[in-house]
Amino acid sequence: MVRTAAALLLLSSACAPDDGWAWVDVDDTACANGRPTGFGLRPGEGEDLVIYLMGGGACWDAATCYGLQTAWNVSTGYTRETFAAEARRSAGIFEPFSNATHVYVPYCTGDLHAGTATREHLAGTKTHHVGANNLDAVLARLDAPRGRVFVVGTSAGGYGAQLNAARFVARFEGHEVHVLADSAPLVADDKLEGWKATWGATDQSALPQGSRLGLVASRRDWLISSFVGLSPEQYEAKLLELVATRFDAPPARMALVVDGNQHVFFDAAGLPGVNDFVERWRDGVMP
Repeated sequence: MVRTAAALLLLSSACAPDDGWAWVDVDDTACANGRPTGFGLRPGEGEDLVIYLMGGGACWDAATCYGLQTAWNVSTGYTRETFAAEARRSAGIFEPFSNATHVYVPYCTGDLHAGTATREHLAGTKTHHVGANNLDAVLARLDAPRGRVFVVGTSAGGYGAQLNAARFVARFEGHEVHVLADSAPLVADDKLEGWKATWGATDQSALPQGSRLGLVASRRDWLISSFVGLSPEQYEAKLLELVATRFDAPPARMALVVDGNQHVFFDAAGLPGVNDFVERWRDGVMP
């Protein structure tokens, strides 16, 4: 069972919500507004560890961060109180891992959990795109599990899970580490490279042999296609090309492409039509 000293204190003080979650403050983290955040922890009786990266858009300049506000929690931050009201801590993705210890990593940096830089998009206002640094701080407070490590993310969190894959492997050296992304296909490398330069993000996406990579995506995801400036038809073509070239070796690399334009499958309670894929990915079973 994975427990930090801080989490043990929270649990023993009856500060955990009725659903078993506790919040752990991490002082050496920062949201985009510079204030610290933390993570949610729900200890389980099993040997596996599930690290869930929350989604919530992205931003890279004054217009997107503060005008259009295309990323969540940039101005407000993410605190214990935010987590107490967080509906996504009951996300359906936890169901196939019901006995595992669950870690919930919030999103408040606008950088797909991948940044290491502080920018001044608005004069006199610093924007801390330090999602990767926050991940390092959270991971440093987690003990290695007895079993496997599953890193799962939705939307921005799905990109973060992939972009930081090697970071998780290094932290849990000697353990199986597997990565699963929901509605986060890497279909616009040119645009992503520009964003990464703004955020100070480095490529940490390499996964070693023995680690599984999974993807769930809809053919014409309305949000991602719009976000990266592709028509639904262009997005579908790029998605199918990606699946054919990068997810063509199950069970090590496997994808589920769902008809329609839905964005995000894991946030809802229950995963109808997706559960079977997630369970096969979890166990490394051929389709």
